[in-house]
Amino acid sequence: MIKVKLKNYVAILSTMLMLMVCALVLSACGGGNKEEIAEVGSYTELVTAIDGDADIVKFTADIDAEATLVITRNLKLDLNGKKLYNTKDLWIDGGKTSNCVIKVNGEDINVILTGNGSIVAKQDDCYAIEVKKGNLIIENGTIKGNCSAVQVATGTLTILGGTFEDQQRYVLSGDTQYTYTLNCIDEDYKNGNAKIYVKGGTFLNFNPANCLAEGTNTNFVAEGYTSVLVEGSNTDYTIVKAD
Repeated sequence: MIKVKLKNYVAILSTMLMLMVCALVLSACGGGNKEEIAEVGSYTELVTAIDGDADIVKFTADIDAEATLVITRNLKLDLNGKKLYNTKDLWIDGGKTSNCVIKVNGEDINVILTGNGSIVAKQDDCYAIEVKKGNLIIENGTIKGNCSAVQVATGTLTILGGTFEDQQRYVLSGDTQYTYTLNCIDEDYKNGNAKIYVKGGTFLNFNPANCLAEGTNTNFVAEGYTSVLVEGSNTDYTIVKAD
């Protein structure tokens, strides 16, 4: 009897170990919690997805923004090589009512922009992006705005890559380049409520390591990184790791 019980015990233990191994394999292969993806191909679908609860909103087509898109929660926006743009004026009431294509506006939220697509504001209209509240990470893509490609009111902007361009060129007296391609609200920058950390990317006619956006010699480039001229250009800069 003892031998039979021992055999049964060994069999049960072996089965349990096999189940544990299978569970680990399934988890490693994505059998655990998955991020929910909402695919969008129209403005209406995009608004619904942003207001929904999917972890990732992924573009399947170019989308014309009929109004400013306001993000108020944690979200990854995957442009998936597509373009978000506006043909309707979004700059309303001198920018007080609306001033951008995308607005990040949530206390302590984290938004990631990825997918190597583009956000292109209508020429001579609005900013491409404003960080009103929260944290925005731009991993890649092309961002084209007017006066500013990205403005930070309160919150944090971190740029890891991408190309940034000012279509409506604004140059302060004494500046040799466009002044506000990246910009913070002055008083919030001074009191530390608005922050920009540039760790990559290419900037057309703008040097994020030395501009007048927040006063003489404003440096938005993060510690450990440096700004260098793009090869063959005297006006465009790219950000690389410092030696």
